Amino acid sequence: MVTAARLLAGAALRADKYFQAFPEFGPERMGAPIVAFNRISSRPFSNYSQISNPDVVVVIDPTLLGAEAVIAGVGEDAIFIANSSEEARPVAGRLGLEPGQVYVVDASRIARETIGRDIPNTAMLGGVVGITEIVPLDDVIEELKELMGEKLGSERIEGNIEAIRRTFETIRAR
Repeated sequence: MVTAARLLAGAALRADKYFQAFPEFGPERMGAPIVAFNRISSRPFSNYSQISNPDVVVVIDPTLLGAEAVIAGVGEDAIFIANSSEEARPVAGRLGLEPGQVYVVDASRIARETIGRDIPNTAMLGGVVGITEIVPLDDVIEELKELMGEKLGSERIEGNIEAIRRTFETIRAR
């Protein structure tokens, strides 16, 4: 999730927006749930605190969909994007939300099919951009190439780009 937040922030910079990206770590073990935040605006902002009332919540780990912390501080206009093979209605019901607030996409399946591993963070980033249109999709892809290109190599970069595009298109088709 930290990587996805960095990619979104870099895409915001490419789109001439103001941004912040910051993770929140605890003393948890490797693989434990973490929280990462982005704040993006077309205007400067002076608030540098943790985000307590998010407009968009992305849940990458479907086992967290029943956790109260997932809906903490959200308003009635908040959007939820969940990595799940379920339909939106049962996910919304578990969260106590209206079905129109919840978007689901099986980003884990898309990641397995495109990059060969269940690492859905870039796929979910495609969903965020597809729903919010906060930054152009091409800026996300260019940021991925620049930030991760040398580390991942061309084959894995292309797989991640395909994951982003497929999730973007899946979410936009709803």
